[in-house]
Amino acid sequence: MDGKLLSVITEALEVFQSR
Repeated sequence: MDGKLLSVITEALEVFQSR
């Protein structure tokens, strides 16, 4: 159900950590 939302959050977190 919230798989897409979780994927978006995880990707955003990865980008934030990469910065």
